[in-house]
Amino acid sequence: MCTPPFCVSYHIPLHRHIAAGVVYCIERCALQSPLEDILMSDEMFLRKIALHPLRIQVCRAETSAGMWARNGNAARNQSFYYAQTNYNTAFLDCDIALLRLA
Repeated sequence: MCTPPFCVSYHIPLHRHIAAGVVYCIERCALQSPLEDILMSDEMFLRKIALHPLRIQVCRAETSAGMWARNGNAARNQSFYYAQTNYNTAFLDCDIALLRLA
């Protein structure tokens, strides 16, 4: 499945579930080695899975720079709520963990 290059969505729960599972496994030392073997064997999978969280970070930077003038309020609100502290563990932390993994 190919995503159009200029489409961004802050809603990618499947990626965040994978990220939360990976972080959980890494925190448990017994599962770290098998997980590394599985994930590092498929570089293309890691590239694909990092694409959406990376687009979100780029969108946040563009919103902060004022590049989303046409959809200004909607884009600013999504970026604002995405980075709120009460949503951090569900959104931002999982996306950053996934980018670090890739």
